[in-house]
Amino acid sequence: MVKTIHVASDSELGHLIRNLAEARESIDVEVNDAVYTLSLRPTVDTMDDRPPPTGEHRLPTPLRVLQTGIALSRSLLDLADDWDDAGAAGYDEATWHRAVTFLVSGVSRLWEENGVRTERADVLPGPRGSIDLDWRTPGHELLVNVPPDPSQPVAYYGDDGTGGRKIKGTLNPTAPNRWLLAWLAE
Repeated sequence: MVKTIHVASDSELGHLIRNLAEARESIDVEVNDAVYTLSLRPTVDTMDDRPPPTGEHRLPTPLRVLQTGIALSRSLLDLADDWDDAGAAGYDEATWHRAVTFLVSGVSRLWEENGVRTERADVLPGPRGSIDLDWRTPGHELLVNVPPDPSQPVAYYGDDGTGGRKIKGTLNPTAPNRWLLAWLAE
């Protein structure tokens, strides 16, 4: 008999389970004379049926660990012009939204089409009001710069972590960019 309990991902137990599961697919927990297997990976890789909160971008269940960082990155919008006392531009919500949409779409498709889990995806302040994405998969790191002007292309630089294979250029963030996902999946 399989019993399912729901644990909030931001609860203390949710954090404990996620931290323990990073090294393994599941965790066996002994309670009295019974052993229970806890797993963060669902048996069917589907999207959660609940709608995301307003303004939140939807990720497949196995990638929900990235959700907290994405949500916290909204704090970039609180940075006004000259936030660094060196003349840095503040960040526009439309730029943040385009960057996060590109990231969520990419990490979701990478998982769904190639079975590659994104290990880390940081949304960071970029130069002149742009947003940087630091996207890491096993064996690859990709830095993407989303400019504040939506008519401008997105710049990217990636490497395999050993200084071997590198990629660099610009792309249209609304295009499928399957070649980029294929590179991240290698």
